[in-house]
Amino acid sequence: MDFVSWQPPRHELFGFRALTREVQAPSKTVAAARNRLHAITATQLAPAVLIGALERQIAHNQALINELVAAAVAQTESDPELARLLARTDSVPGFAAKPAPGSEQGAAVLVIGELSVLPPMTARQWVAQAGLDVREETSGSSLARRPRLSKRGNKRLREALFYPALTAARCCPAAAAPCSLPGAGFVDRLVAHGKTRLQAIVALMRKLLHGLHAMWRNDEDFDAEKLFAPA
Repeated sequence: MDFVSWQPPRHELFGFRALTREVQAPSKTVAAARNRLHAITATQLAPAVLIGALERQIAHNQALINELVAAAVAQTESDPELARLLARTDSVPGFAAKPAPGSEQGAAVLVIGELSVLPPMTARQWVAQAGLDVREETSGSSLARRPRLSKRGNKRLREALFYPALTAARCCPAAAAPCSLPGAGFVDRLVAHGKTRLQAIVALMRKLLHGLHAMWRNDEDFDAEKLFAPA
């Protein structure tokens, strides 16, 4: 084979990824603080000073997240390729460019940050990169474990896909509820065939990743009827 030298991605893409990865740290802090706040308010025994402290912590970290996401979105305005990817990704239900009220992060910029630095890949390679490919372990008749996710890929990418999939399952009719397409939605069809709700959501994450790959390649907006058309 002829030698082909590796060409690294543009420095701007690495900078964009560093910016979006920093969004995830306070996002986890906000989620944990909200869980604690919900737990202590449910008991109705927590002092007001503790509730106020948690609310200020959440507000402070959310402001930091908004600042970082705004900086990432601003960077796309001066980069035509990033602007194109953001416009396509923002058209998918759940992949907002900016954090929505009650949300910790803008999923669109997180996914772009992780995928834009990769070399040209197929959709299946993206799935493996996210650790959403199925892993099977068999050894004759003595070992035949149930197939499971490999989870060998990019954990940040996998996490960035989870909440958009939950949103799509709730807000996109073709992804979940009965709609104009024949039969039930994608998630409902999987549950009806014996999958758990979580397994169906993970399958939806993989489906959305395939959709993003096609949208970026063809420079098209999201089309639910194409992605979720029943077999």
